[in-house]
Amino acid sequence: MDYSKIAAKWWVDQIQGNVTEQTRNSFEKHLSFTIQQLVERKGFLALYCDYAPCIELQSLSRFCGLDSCALPVQAAMHITPKKVTVFGTNNVATPIYTV
Repeated sequence: MDYSKIAAKWWVDQIQGNVTEQTRNSFEKHLSFTIQQLVERKGFLALYCDYAPCIELQSLSRFCGLDSCALPVQAAMHITPKKVTVFGTNNVATPIYTV
């Protein structure tokens, strides 16, 4: 599995509340594509949801019909083609993918 799919799956696994499988699948598919496109263009991507999601997560959640309140609070992710790192509320960096 590549970095964009791993990163997207992590965000989908964090979704809370009553969300349909179709919505989860749509969000994961579109998020994976968006991550790949932005990382290829910029070399990295930072996604976060503090008390509100970053523009990428907010736009995709609206597009897929996902209430952005279902996304995790105080979570952040730094993504490169070789490493995906999650930062939680304790500010500890946890690598979830490394080449």
